[in-house]
Amino acid sequence: LRKTLRLIADEETGHAEFSLALHEWCISRLSNEEAAEVNAARRQAAEQLSENLPGQFAAEPDRAAGLPSLAEATVLYNQLQPVLAA
Repeated sequence: LRKTLRLIADEETGHAEFSLALHEWCISRLSNEEAAEVNAARRQAAEQLSENLPGQFAAEPDRAAGLPSLAEATVLYNQLQPVLAA
């Protein structure tokens, strides 16, 4: 199961990289006001993600499946925060 989830995680990482590139392309075509509105919504979503981490990464069966612990998820979130807050 972990091996399969690793393959899925690698593929999802590629999807995330594409999504960020697409976001940057789309933002470049918006007015300053529109871009500010989108970026404010993005920051709000990042805050909600942070607030919801404890409820998402607390179950032991998830750990057995290879999902991160709350501490690991928090580290991952903190590493991603500069991208989410941009």
